[in-house]
Amino acid sequence: LAMPMDVIGVRGSGATPARLNLYRKAQRTPEYWKGKKVVVWCFAAREFTETDGWRIIPIEP
Repeated sequence: LAMPMDVIGVRGSGATPARLNLYRKAQRTPEYWKGKKVVVWCFAAREFTETDGWRIIPIEP
């Protein structure tokens, strides 16, 4: 992509904590989404099969 990557990850905590971290980072840094072209989301298959549901996190570009 010819640009630096930003990694926000939470090991072993499911989908919600990583999304909360992304939300918090974007709130602390108003220009966070500026210049971002791609978001790659990786998570384990168990997030679909062994979850009680995903919380809605209001992440807005």
